[in-house]
Amino acid sequence: MKKIFVIAPDRSSGDAFNKELIKKGLETFIYYPKITPRVIGNKINKDTQVEKDLAEAILFGHTKGFNKMVIACNTLQFWLEKAKRLLPIEILKNIEIVTTFDVLRKKFPDDKNRPLLIGTTVTVSEIKDFPT
Repeated sequence: MKKIFVIAPDRSSGDAFNKELIKKGLETFIYYPKITPRVIGNKINKDTQVEKDLAEAILFGHTKGFNKMVIACNTLQFWLEKAKRLLPIEILKNIEIVTTFDVLRKKFPDDKNRPLLIGTTVTVSEIKDFPT
């Protein structure tokens, strides 16, 4: 079984997320990169450094030989598409990055049966396809 590279911007949620993956029988490598704050006050941080930090974390995982990655942060995944644009196409072709929303969309494909998500004010305001 290949290890999953877990990108966690903070230890509290990262450790809890990683523990759940391990309970499911997955082998993981957890990485705590320094990532610019995603939220400032009650607003999403518009600084492009957030996606740069996420892209660097993804590159780090790739250089360590990982092709399967997860983001252990509901808010950080809002920068994933922008971070991907900063990565070489050859790398993007060889990695899979899964977010919590990806998993929930797959498990609950019918919009009417999706679970209620509770999160920070910013996360809740940014979620468009889940009840909050």
